[in-house]
Amino acid sequence: MKAEVAERFRPILEAKLAETGRFLARQDRPEPPADPGDTIDQAQNAAAADLALQSADLETGLYREVQSALDRLREGAFGICIECEEAINEHRLEAVP
Repeated sequence: MKAEVAERFRPILEAKLAETGRFLARQDRPEPPADPGDTIDQAQNAAAADLALQSADLETGLYREVQSALDRLREGAFGICIECEEAINEHRLEAVP
């Protein structure tokens, strides 16, 4: 992929990296309540904590993927599949850089 075409994706990737970074910075690690409550409250608290953890895991993975894409852009390898080393269709990159 030509460098000028790849550079079109830099602002998109940088914005996504900043967005995911802000999300991760906002994540509060919930403290267990002093009074765990009854069984239903405990189940709800556990489910909420699990959901927060899953969401943070997904965002962390996305952050790493975007950072990796920016690294490849700097190295001149953006737009090339890591697995098969073939060029990635520009339309596919526009959909999901």
